[in-house]
Amino acid sequence: MRVAVVEYPGIGRTCYTQLIGAALALAKDARMQQMARWDWGRFSQWILSHRFEMDQGCADKKACATACDPDQRMRAFPKTMNCWERSLHQLAWFAARGAQRATLYDHDTLVGRHIEVLVPPNTYLGASTSLPARGPANSVQEQAVAGILGGLQGGMQGAGLGAAAGPYGALAGFLLGAGLGAAKGALEAKNSRPASAPAAAMPSFAVSQTAAPPVAAAAPQASARAPPDAISQLPPTLQAQISRLLAKQQPQKTETENKRVPTRTTKKKKRKKKKE
Repeated sequence: MRVAVVEYPGIGRTCYTQLIGAALALAKDARMQQMARWDWGRFSQWILSHRFEMDQGCADKKACATACDPDQRMRAFPKTMNCWERSLHQLAWFAARGAQRATLYDHDTLVGRHIEVLVPPNTYLGASTSLPARGPANSVQEQAVAGILGGLQGGMQGAGLGAAAGPYGALAGFLLGAGLGAAKGALEAKNSRPASAPAAAMPSFAVSQTAAPPVAAAAPQASARAPPDAISQLPPTLQAQISRLLAKQQPQKTETENKRVPTRTTKKKKRKKKKE
């Protein structure tokens, strides 16, 4: 496993060498070997279940990175953790799974100094039945075992169905079922391997400085009315029906609207005519 280091200013490389050496040793522990079969979600929840505790000094010098300034506490499977001990267990987890590359990133954040483990995006983070973790069924041995188990299951089912035709039918059913079961087991083991490894979901405290993308203007909605040329292309009978419907929809003047409302001038004229 190749581990790159992004050093913190003023910290020597021997400090990180002690952390990497302790992580590689922890990766061989039986408990870490069992955890290495978990997926990343389960392991990260186990890490976060430990209460955070600031480094108050190393009581045990064997569980301490003395080359660092100040000394860094480096306990294995403690009840509480800080970021240095979390990175220790994360790096050990990836090493136990057979990861090819990892990076130790020691940097400043808005709340102080912080160290974390980064891995390439193509690193496999799913659960695995064996190590190194490359997929749910990655080895030839696992595919062979899956084929044998599938063959036995298919053979028993075939023998049960063929027993109705006699002993030779049971034998033929067992052989046919075993062949189909072995083929099915091999295909399932092949299809269970991921086509592309999921992206690494490591925790990060970096704040994105990229601006929000501009919001695209809404496209103008097309008018619900059809263009006038569309009606002229219809058959004459349909054109006549549409014209009648349109004529009915036009507002018609009522009788009261057609009558002329008398005004004061018209009333005076009528009175003059009566006097004459």
